[in-house]
Amino acid sequence: MAKIKPFVKWAGGKTQLIKKLDEYFPSFKGTYYEPFLGGGAVFFHLQPERSVLGDSNEELINLFQIIKDKPQELMERLDFHQTKVQDKEYYLDVRSWDIKELDGVEEAARTIYLNKTCFNGLYRVNSKGQFNVPFGRTPQGNPPQLYSKDNIEACSKALENAELRCQDFYEIVKETGPNDFVYLDPPYHAPNKASMYSKLAYSDELQDRVAQFYHNLHETGALVMMNNSATLDSLYEDYDSIKELFDNDSHYTAHHFDSKWSIGAVGEWRGKKGELMIINYLRDKYR
Repeated sequence: MAKIKPFVKWAGGKTQLIKKLDEYFPSFKGTYYEPFLGGGAVFFHLQPERSVLGDSNEELINLFQIIKDKPQELMERLDFHQTKVQDKEYYLDVRSWDIKELDGVEEAARTIYLNKTCFNGLYRVNSKGQFNVPFGRTPQGNPPQLYSKDNIEACSKALENAELRCQDFYEIVKETGPNDFVYLDPPYHAPNKASMYSKLAYSDELQDRVAQFYHNLHETGALVMMNNSATLDSLYEDYDSIKELFDNDSHYTAHHFDSKWSIGAVGEWRGKKGELMIINYLRDKYR
């Protein structure tokens, strides 16, 4: 199985944590579901035969669809953008484009170009849905490489049998059942409301909704793994659905790791932070 890297940086990406998570990924015979796709690090690591991948971000899902269906056309567009990766005025011009007026390939190329050349690889939009991250600088002024041909082609091949959906997470996994594996990586709980996800941060009520979603998935017989900030346990007394995640009498097991978060405009969210992982299966039984 070829080693594949995500083609974009994404807040909360699991590339740095994948070795630790790999010790807990189950062996499964059904379909892989990932309703909070982001950069897709876990999907590209597992490369399952059947998968349903989703996210509520239309721009992100379009990018995955183009990687899957039109990788050569995408790389041709990126080759032109590559000549402008250190041009701030060009960056600001591309940032101002209205994606509603672009075809799918050009929109996907714009997404990668901005992701690779913006400040710290951050994805952020304003109240009008417009990308507003400033131009970035690479270490020692080295020009960023927008893509690797081998990696794009490998990503496209891995996505061949994947079904991509732009939907709410509840909709994406409606068909989940026994022998399926669901990986949940929602926007993380931020106790002071200052999040590396900016306006995409989930409120406490939405964290509770995700917790209830976890319980619903468990009842279908699916194998479920969820990551979140270790600070989620601060909501233990306020929400029964979250309390049940940590209940010693439940069917779940919680683990804590150190992780390094490198994306985000809020400095206190960079560096080592506690990472929570909750699984509803016995690791040794499904290895």
